[in-house]
This record gives sequence, structure tokens and C-alpha cells, in this order.
Amino acid sequence: PAFSSNLLISCMERNHSMYCSLENPGAFLLVFFAAIARISFRLLCFSNCENTSKRMILKSIKLTDFKNHEDSHFEFNERINCVLGNNGRGKTNLLDEIYFLSFSMSALSNVDKNAIRFARDSFTIFGKYNSRQIGLQVAKQGGKIIKIDGKQTRKVSELIGKIPLVMMLPDDTSMIKEGSDERRKFFDAAICQFDTSYLSDLIKYNRLLKQRNSLLKEWAKNAIDLALLDTYDDKLIALACRI
Repeated sequence: PAFSSNLLISCMERNHSMYCSLENPGAFLLVFFAAIARISFRLLCFSNCENTSKRMILKSIKLTDFKNHEDSHFEFNERINCVLGNNGRGKTNLLDEIYFLSFSMSALSNVDKNAIRFARDSFTIFGKYNSRQIGLQVAKQGGKIIKIDGKQTRKVSELIGKIPLVMMLPDDTSMIKEGSDERRKFFDAAICQFDTSYLSDLIKYNRLLKQRNSLLKEWAKNAIDLALLDTYDDKLIALACRI
């Protein structure tokens, strides 16, 4: 497909390679993100641990008190969907709601409760896929409720990988402009969706790293047990090697 007069991308299905002809160096960002999205999509489609023979297709989504969506319902085509509308009508919010169904968290904010509509106590999202249903509720007072096919889950990690998803945003240019942390986070999110052992190791690694950092902060105030620090290091090294 021709994205502009200065950019031509031809995707070869046989070897999954991408060829680009660029006259405008600024179009490199579009090529980069198209390549990243294509690689991630292939990983999710062919490596989904639960069902590699069937794609997850979002049929409809119902929203209640999510940001500017008071009570909205959307139905989608099985192929490409284009969302059009004026500024401030909730186009990006709709994408964030779909992201919530895959990760139980926002792609735009670190605080899920910020997505609750003004003067409301909670928001609810219900998504119907071709072979699965996901329900999610976040309340100001209380925790987060996640239901997969009507059954409530005990852990957020149980949702990861059920609905494989890769989201690209304008702010993702930080993967090029900033350090390697942003790129690592992006690929971690993709790999965790089809490799449960990777997800488990990553959760353990981040938990241990947080505990180790807390221990080091205490070192500035009081003497710490060096043997305990070595224990953290040994566990972190083992997890890091697997990751």
C-alpha cells in the first residue's frame, strides 16, 4: 500500500519481510513503527499459547462511565475498522478501552481510576470477541474486578495473553528518541502475551528488584545484612538469564 508520495511499503507474505523506498527521511518513523507492529502481530498470531488456529476478533464493546463515554456501545467489522470524529469525541479513549480488555490497565495513564467519568464511582467495560467475553470494572472505592467468560479471575496475570494486542501511539516515538528502556517495555508487553513463563519471570524479577532497591535505601540509614543482599543478587541473576 502507498502511504504517501514519499513512502512505499510492500509486504511480502511468503517470507514476512518488508521492503521500503524512502525519499523523505522523516518517513523513517512510519516505517519503523510499521515494522514493529508487523513483527509483534506475527508473534501474537503464530505464538499465542492458547489457540494458534483462531484469531481473536473484537465483535462489540460496551462502555459505562469511562471518561467521556457515559453509556456507549460499538460494533466492529471483522477486518479493518476506522474510527472518525471531531476532537474530544473519545476516539483515543475507545482505543484505550480496548487496551483495558487485554491488559486490565490503561495505555495512557498509570492510574486506572483516572478513567472513571467525572462524578461517578466506577467504570465498566464489556467486550465480546468471536470466541471469548471479557468484563472489567474499576471502582474508586474497592479493587478491580475482571471476568473472563463470566468467571472472575483472582490475578491480573490470568488475563494477559487471552486477547493478544499490540497498540501503537504517537508518543511511542520515544522508543527511538529515548533510551532502551522504552523499547524493552514494548517488547516485554508483546512477549508476555504468548509466553507465560516469560511473564512469570518478569513479574518475579521486578518484584525482587523493587525489594532490593528498598534494601539499598535502608543502607543509607542503617547497616544492612550483606548476606541478604547477596541472596537478592543471586535470585535476580538467575531470573535475568532466563529473561
